[in-house]
Amino acid sequence: MGVRRARAHTHVCVSWEARLALLPDPFLGNLSPLWPWKEDVMNEINIMNQLSHTNLIQLYDAFEGRSSFTLVLEYVDGGELFDRITDEKYHLTELDVVLFTKQICEGVHYLHQHYILHLDLKNCVILH
Repeated sequence: MGVRRARAHTHVCVSWEARLALLPDPFLGNLSPLWPWKEDVMNEINIMNQLSHTNLIQLYDAFEGRSSFTLVLEYVDGGELFDRITDEKYHLTELDVVLFTKQICEGVHYLHQHYILHLDLKNCVILH
């Protein structure tokens, strides 16, 4: 799967049956065709195309518009892990912490086995 050229403006939509989310990349916005991050985004897409692990979000497709990219990513309905563990209604157990830590380490280990460093690992990019 490579990057395809988008023919029209793509709207944000969610297919609940397929559990997929179609999301435009929020930091790109409405930029000129020669925007400086294009190579970085293309590189990220190429890297994500090579990855397949249960603890990493899956990239299904990517479309390039005139001034932005649209990525079709695996839908994760749980939200950010940070929001869950800081919710007063959620009872965080030691076993939960062990399981979360194990899953994070497995995902990072998989990346390292493929000579990839995350470089932006923080609580808001960890989903549950």
